[in-house]
Amino acid sequence: MNKKDLTEIIAERLNISQFNAELIIDRFLRNMIYTLRKNEKISISGFGVFENMRYESKSVVNPRTKEKMLVPAYNKVRFKPGQLFLNKLNEKQR
Repeated sequence: MNKKDLTEIIAERLNISQFNAELIIDRFLRNMIYTLRKNEKISISGFGVFENMRYESKSVVNPRTKEKMLVPAYNKVRFKPGQLFLNKLNEKQR
């Protein structure tokens, strides 16, 4: 599923235009990014928790050339699924 598919599903289920559905998705994602950039967790009850993980710069060695390199600091998003999410994901298909 991609953003276009999701937009169509939301528009159909909420009986709104695809334009408005896309606005909802865009604003939701923008707010998620804004919150994660502030190093705050996003907890969606029953779904899971999104958390920004900061990795500091570190020195590594290239195994082929034995040359030392510096990996710059970076952020990664960690998602920990909630129990309800996992239960729904693992329940048998009907």
